[in-house]
Amino acid sequence: MYARKACLILLILAIMSVSTVFATATLVYDWNVTLTASTPKVRFIKHSDQTLSNTIDLPYNVYADMWTQDSNATYGIKNTDTSDHTVYLYIDTIDETSKVANVTIWIKSLDGTTNKATITWQGGSLPTTEQSFSAVASTTYMMTVWVKGAATVANVVVSLKMKVAQ
Repeated sequence: MYARKACLILLILAIMSVSTVFATATLVYDWNVTLTASTPKVRFIKHSDQTLSNTIDLPYNVYADMWTQDSNATYGIKNTDTSDHTVYLYIDTIDETSKVANVTIWIKSLDGTTNKATITWQGGSLPTTEQSFSAVASTTYMMTVWVKGAATVANVVVSLKMKVAQ
């Protein structure tokens, strides 16, 4: 009977040792997991509801040989981080380039007094060359958009994209 209890105690100790080994292995595995941020620190912000997004499409009615101006576009840019980041902006696509003569987008301070970046397309290939600026921590910027129509009239969608140095 004592031998039986001794065997049972040894079996329990063996199971506890194996559990400890498994627990240690699991702990080491969890310790080695690396997480990366999937959301950029600087994003486009929709002024009306504060929704953040990585790309935006700006639809405009364009008129022949006339400028359309949106002095504070529906969207701006917001740095949600506590440190500054370099932002690279470019016009990715224009759905009907033959209907547009010029697209110019200014990124400005929220009060509109300081120009941070200017992105311009006047024909030619897309995407445009990246334009960069330093987005100050916890700061929102406004966009001013000017679109000049070509000789024919069309509705045009301009797609603006952004990359952020994290």
